[in-house]
Amino acid sequence: MNENCNELWESRYRNLEETLEQIILASKLSMEELSSKNELHGMRIRTARIVEIEGIQYVVCVADGENLEFGFEFVRSGSVVKNIKFQRSNTYPIPATLLKASSAEINIHVRSNLPELPNNIIHRKVRL
Repeated sequence: MNENCNELWESRYRNLEETLEQIILASKLSMEELSSKNELHGMRIRTARIVEIEGIQYVVCVADGENLEFGFEFVRSGSVVKNIKFQRSNTYPIPATLLKASSAEINIHVRSNLPELPNNIIHRKVRL
């Protein structure tokens, strides 16, 4: 009986191992695809998320690169509600009207002002 039990657990372990390997490979490929869409000449968006500080919700974008500026477009039902031109700050408060909307999103644009990277802009979309 002990031998049958070991065989059973070994086959289950092997199946689990194969499944995990497939998951890891699939996630690695999707991360590489995502990274290539958000990476340009050393510029890369690491994360873009919504945080709450003292009761106010902000959008925050963290990116790699030098001399970066951040632009934010607040969109509701396909129309731009508020457009924040490129600025040094990577954080901006979310308009209250947008927080209550059912189909709202934020388009984040990151650019570098380095002379060797003129007009290079990377983008990320965050849904509320």
